[in-house]
Amino acid sequence: MDSFFKKGQWNCAVAVAWELCLQEYFALEDFKPLVFAASLLSCVKSIENDSYVGVDTPEKAVDDKEIEYKFVPYIRNPNYDNFFDIKRPRLKTGYTLLHLSHALNKRRPVLQASPAWNNLSKCIDSLNLMTRVFGLALSEQCDHLLRELKEIKSPLVVQSLGIDPVVVEKLIKIVDTCKTRPDDSALNRGEPELPTISSVKAVQNELMRIQGESSTLTSSNIFTVIEGFVYNGVINNPDCMQKEIEAIQNLYAKFNEEREKEYAEKMKAETRQKIIKSAKEKLREILNEEERVTYFQNIVKINRGAWLAPRTRRESQWSRLKEWRKEVSSIKEKQEKEESST
Repeated sequence: MDSFFKKGQWNCAVAVAWELCLQEYFALEDFKPLVFAASLLSCVKSIENDSYVGVDTPEKAVDDKEIEYKFVPYIRNPNYDNFFDIKRPRLKTGYTLLHLSHALNKRRPVLQASPAWNNLSKCIDSLNLMTRVFGLALSEQCDHLLRELKEIKSPLVVQSLGIDPVVVEKLIKIVDTCKTRPDDSALNRGEPELPTISSVKAVQNELMRIQGESSTLTSSNIFTVIEGFVYNGVINNPDCMQKEIEAIQNLYAKFNEEREKEYAEKMKAETRQKIIKSAKEKLREILNEEERVTYFQNIVKINRGAWLAPRTRRESQWSRLKEWRKEVSSIKEKQEKEESST
């Protein structure tokens, strides 16, 4: 992600964070605060710079042919059904924020054990809610988003969450660019469930209400709060970075130990194979030499053993028939000689 941050390629950084989500990284018991902070920063920068707008992957042209659907048995992952098909940057950003919000809610002990908790504890509630709000907006889940926005009921709540006109404008722009469907349209198989026009309109009205209550914000907005946590609480925090460095060093040490162990076992197996191969070759040479030396000494015994070797019934019959034919031919020769002499 660091190279993408330096180049300002926020969608690429979000794609890396999304791959981590697909691998259930933030569901682990020991995920790293640095990875969490980098993923959160990539999503925030993508929202601030509108990187998700206008770069959606173009859809393939739909043929006019009628599509025949068949139900077949298959295995489905209930946690990430349809997630591997996501190509749009806004959906990747939205679902990544939802995963980060889930990590803040369900994996809080992991963050509490890290040095970044001193900075995160001051804003974790607002961070949890706003990451969920932006995640629902970007993932086009307007019904759930409307319920979350209705919980923001007073200007005090708006101020505590760090919502200013800039934040509301970003939310309005995200909702305005949602893909919608008519209220009376049916859902097609194999296609994502798009929000209806009426649900988008309801969210827009709720955002207009919040916009009127956010003009009196005196503290930092949520974007500034997140950047402060990322840089002050994690990246520029010596204790946090030292812990990350130690974790990486331990990982490389463990990798080196495992590699040396595997290499030692492989060398041991190769040495054993070489010893066995050498022993077999020496034994074969000894047997060949013994056969060469003793062959002419025991040739009579070998021939007699071959002659007296037990035979099958068919072999013995064949041998006897051969002898009879030889006797018959010899008798005929004698008779011919006698006739010729007379």
